[in-house]
Amino acid sequence: MQILITDIVDAAIIIGFIALFVLSDIFLRNRLKLSISGIGADLAIGAFVIQMAVLANLLTGENIADVAVIQINMAISLVFAGVWVLCVWLPTKNTAVMTAISYIVGTAALAASTWNLLGTHQANTVPIITVSALGIGGIGFLVADSLYKEHTSQRFEHITSDTTAYDLTEACRKSAAGVYSIDPVQPAVDIIRGAVRDHDHTTARIGIRSISGFGLKVITGSKGTVTIAKHLNSHLYQVGVLAMLEKESVVLGEVIDAIGNIGYASSTSGSETAAVECLITIDSIFEALKKHAHDEKAQQKLAVVSGRIAFVSSGAKQIDSVEKAVVILKNIGFEAAANYHDAALLEVKGALMEIAKLSSENELYASTKQAVIALRDIGLKSSQQQREGEKPKALWEVISGMRELGQSLGSSGIEDVIGALRDIGIAVVRIHSVTEVSRVVAAIEHQGEYASENGLDEGASGAVAAILEICETSIKEQLKVAVTSSAAALSRLSRVEALSVSVNDAVFELGKYKGTDSEGEMYSFFEDAYKRMSTGRK
Repeated sequence: MQILITDIVDAAIIIGFIALFVLSDIFLRNRLKLSISGIGADLAIGAFVIQMAVLANLLTGENIADVAVIQINMAISLVFAGVWVLCVWLPTKNTAVMTAISYIVGTAALAASTWNLLGTHQANTVPIITVSALGIGGIGFLVADSLYKEHTSQRFEHITSDTTAYDLTEACRKSAAGVYSIDPVQPAVDIIRGAVRDHDHTTARIGIRSISGFGLKVITGSKGTVTIAKHLNSHLYQVGVLAMLEKESVVLGEVIDAIGNIGYASSTSGSETAAVECLITIDSIFEALKKHAHDEKAQQKLAVVSGRIAFVSSGAKQIDSVEKAVVILKNIGFEAAANYHDAALLEVKGALMEIAKLSSENELYASTKQAVIALRDIGLKSSQQQREGEKPKALWEVISGMRELGQSLGSSGIEDVIGALRDIGIAVVRIHSVTEVSRVVAAIEHQGEYASENGLDEGASGAVAAILEICETSIKEQLKVAVTSSAAALSRLSRVEALSVSVNDAVFELGKYKGTDSEGEMYSFFEDAYKRMSTGRK
């Protein structure tokens, strides 16, 4: 029983010492405003110092230890030196996980060196000490991280808490007039820029969010809203470019979100001009992104915030900001299609479709058409940049989006959707992309059936005319698969009573290609396919 009690006492001493060391280091670094990422290294160097004390005692004590024992402890010293190097390196990866691991590794090293110092070497204490050390390391990281975030938040809060919209607009006005003035948010921006250069994600993110929060607080739709939005966006843009240069994608994402929040608040408060200013900044970041880094996640975020501003602007019937957002989304779509960034492209497609729907609901028909045309242009661009042997996912996404969009828009936009699909169809015929032609023709056929069922006569006849144009182009391009797809679609549409006359007229129109030349042969191929499918034979 005495041995068990001794083991427990030894374990308690080691655990208590480790806990005291960790907490003291955390509060000391917090007090001195030092980075918490170095605590793991502090623990490791503590372990190394203790081990050196053990080694010194072995070499200078009254009873000099065996050579083998000294060699073992020298090897242990080298191990702790390596652990210290590891704990210095881990936080440089700039992730919370790596920093937490450095805490745990450092704590384990300190526990091992203290255990060796006491000289008990009882195996009974190893599991208790190991588990406790790992727990103390993990809890220590959480405590340090929480304290650091709280301290950093208070630091930025102190800078922005007393600043009003009037203070900021006055500073901007004086600066524009060439009069010396103090920018109220400049100290916060300087801290953020320093954090980005030091790869301190926590400080940078908290700082950017504080500027965003300050913007939301002072943007009220008053006369100074445009000035405030423009000024804050200028600072955020500079931070964003710095984040690109430093390859800090996390910080760049925070910048994009902050600009989006300011734009959303501007539009909500009724300041369309301020919302447009935010979209201009988003566009500038996108252009800078193309030069410095092809970051798919950043492109995706740009699409998200542009769409978010456009959605609320559409509801408020703010045409300029909606149109600007559509232009940005189209450009992002071009870049995503060119670089095969599927996630960004999906976000662009979803945003443009939602803009088209909301604009239609709010009777902004010009914006609806612009969104449809933007989708079409992305489809055309992706068809031109299709790599040989690769699936044109971008084009497929556009076609599927158009198929769904036609039904959603109804009479206010189905003709625009059919026209866009026709243009895409003709383009893919000219590059002999047979699979995509079939998809486009099927989508147009679907629009025609929907239009006919819902009494949208112009849309229904427009679908027949679109398939006719694609078929004519296919005949000229000598593309049999596309001709077959067109013949099949027209054959099925001819069975719809309201469309039978239009289809017959279309087939009659194709009769001009009769003859003995190559186009005549293609017409004969069409005629045979149409008749065969009309009678149900394959």
